[in-house]
Amino acid sequence: MGEIQLRGRVFRDLAGGRMPWRVLISGWSLFGGIFWLLWRVAVNLSSVMALIHVAIAEIPLFILRKEIKAKLSSKRRRRL
Repeated sequence: MGEIQLRGRVFRDLAGGRMPWRVLISGWSLFGGIFWLLWRVAVNLSSVMALIHVAIAEIPLFILRKEIKAKLSSKRRRRL
């Protein structure tokens, strides 16, 4: 039960733009590096299976992009 609550808290922080910048930057560097490594392998191999791995590696980047949009929009609202 505690794990479910912890996951809910993390997703709520992501959706609300409350994740610290250091977590966002480290996430982009980690997941972005994995994405670009798999992308280069997929281009060199020209394989459909490699492209599937690239698509899976792209999922965390979509989540991080959503968090950054939420973080920037919440700062705009606070300034007004």
